[in-house]
Amino acid sequence: MNNKLKVGDFITSYWPGIYRLVKIIAREDQSPLVVIEKVFDKKMNPRKGNNECDISYCKKITAEQLDTELNLIIDRYKFAISVISKQS
Repeated sequence: MNNKLKVGDFITSYWPGIYRLVKIIAREDQSPLVVIEKVFDKKMNPRKGNNECDISYCKKITAEQLDTELNLIIDRYKFAISVISKQS
């Protein structure tokens, strides 16, 4: 079980996108089930909707982690642009 997660955390889960953890439901002989509310889809478009999954699929995400991922994506795009522009 991921004891670090708490209600209100922003997380990634089994489902693509970013979610807010709404509720943790204890289950006998299994890891907890979480109720999650979609905040952003995988392309970072704002979205709404609810889902559930096992807590073992959930990972807390921070603004700093998103910033790091964004910078990596920007670097990859800059590299692709440089490769393509050399061949044009």
